[in-house]
Amino acid sequence: MSSIDQCPSTKGKIEIPESPAELTRLSGRPVWRSAEEFSGDPSFKDFVEREFPGGASLLEESSRRSFMKVMGASLALAGAATLPACRRPDRKILAYSRDVPEEKIPGQALYYATALPLPGGGAEGLLAETHMGRPTKIEGNPQHPNNRGKSSAFAQACVLDLYDPDRLKFPVFDNPARGKLAATWDDFKYWARDHFDAMDADRGEGLVFIADKRTSPTRDRMRDEVLARWPRAKWVAWNPAEKRGGIEGTRLAFGAPHRVRYRFENAARVLSVNSDFTCEGPDQLYHARGFASTRKVRYAGDEMSRLYVVESRPTGTGSMADHRFRLSPGRMPLFLAAIARELGIDAPGGSVPGIPDEHVRAIAEDLAAHRGRAVVVPGEGLPGEAFALAMAINARLGAMDGVVELFPMDDESASDAHAGLAGLVDDMNAGRVRTAVVLEANPVYDAPGAMGFAEAFANVPVRITLSVGQSETASASTWSLNGAHALEAWGDAVSTDGTLSVVQPMIAPLFEPAMSQIELLAQLLSRNGAANPDGYGHARPRQEPLH
Repeated sequence: MSSIDQCPSTKGKIEIPESPAELTRLSGRPVWRSAEEFSGDPSFKDFVEREFPGGASLLEESSRRSFMKVMGASLALAGAATLPACRRPDRKILAYSRDVPEEKIPGQALYYATALPLPGGGAEGLLAETHMGRPTKIEGNPQHPNNRGKSSAFAQACVLDLYDPDRLKFPVFDNPARGKLAATWDDFKYWARDHFDAMDADRGEGLVFIADKRTSPTRDRMRDEVLARWPRAKWVAWNPAEKRGGIEGTRLAFGAPHRVRYRFENAARVLSVNSDFTCEGPDQLYHARGFASTRKVRYAGDEMSRLYVVESRPTGTGSMADHRFRLSPGRMPLFLAAIARELGIDAPGGSVPGIPDEHVRAIAEDLAAHRGRAVVVPGEGLPGEAFALAMAINARLGAMDGVVELFPMDDESASDAHAGLAGLVDDMNAGRVRTAVVLEANPVYDAPGAMGFAEAFANVPVRITLSVGQSETASASTWSLNGAHALEAWGDAVSTDGTLSVVQPMIAPLFEPAMSQIELLAQLLSRNGAANPDGYGHARPRQEPLH
């Protein structure tokens, strides 16, 4: 740092060297502030020394007349900019000044209970930490029966999505003649009013909805309202990571699809077959907490549970196994059949390549020795027949009474997402789809490439996508609508065991206005574009249908 004082108030006029060579005299190193200063440009020295730019104090009569003309035109344009169609969005986020809410104390956090809908169904109860009205941290709700104070990585990341600078900030309309144009929600509402009201004539023929799979009673009610108004419309619930083993296996074993949950706190012996139950699925926190309770030894003589894991890749659950076996996915059904035969269940098959017969026999004997406290946990990715066989083994072990829990699945959760989307692709290629509405899904990116969804989607004349963040599907749509984050909107979600949780906003949408799925569906259902209540009104029980 140079010790030369260059403050004009103490030194007066700044001494600028006349040539580049003199710059080094200040501190032994070049200290120029611009290329003009380095080159010794006289105009730069004049600019630094002047308090006002040159000519600022001179204003001739002709210039004054021109100045008034320009200013008059500017004021007229400023007035036009305040028209409703031209002005910027109204921002109502104000700093606390005179009337500060008594519960708002700078530096002290406030916590609010809410819930997070999980992909594919299920929910986590959360406590959102807020500072001066803004959510900053997510923790689990100790009073929620699903996670009981714990939170998953998905929940921890949701607050990052809220402040993602790449979020969609306003609707975008793809004009065929002018390309993508920034629009407003009023523009979309005006356009949608005539477009969707015209579908009443043919009862929604050619209208399809593609929504992410989730368990929300309010959205289910909105879906039923949509299909009641437009009976010929199609609704497909999409989950790119869906595994059908559990759905088809419970259908075979119990006659109807069920969600399976395990009470590991009651289990002394656990056999996991290609299942990462502590790190995957909507009940991962419930399972991890229950299993961990059986691994704690507090007093002499306490028995610790034993975990057998048979898997095809390293997993978090496998890292805790007392006995871990590597096996290819195609041989998992053969392994389950070998365990079933050892327990007296008639099952076809023979020896399991990769696992000695004596090990299979030892595992089966250990499970049988702890009847009523032993359980087999099959992975959702297993074939349906193998999953059903695992349930038969659990019945033989007496685990269906106190360890295995079954909960019925609704039709949308049990639907085959890939088959439904493949059927839509055929309709799109055949020209039978005129309008496609995508609700927080991204099938252009995550649908199987062999399905050809992106190419078929481009054939649809009108494509509308609601998305919180940027997505490939939104970019390929006629209307890209900015959605409200789960921390910005009202809603609800249901856990595996049927626990209903309310989703309440922690903050107004950062890029207001924005809509949640239920609010957009309500807007499309309203006749003539009539005003609708906000998400809070939709999440409350209703008596009359929206249409």
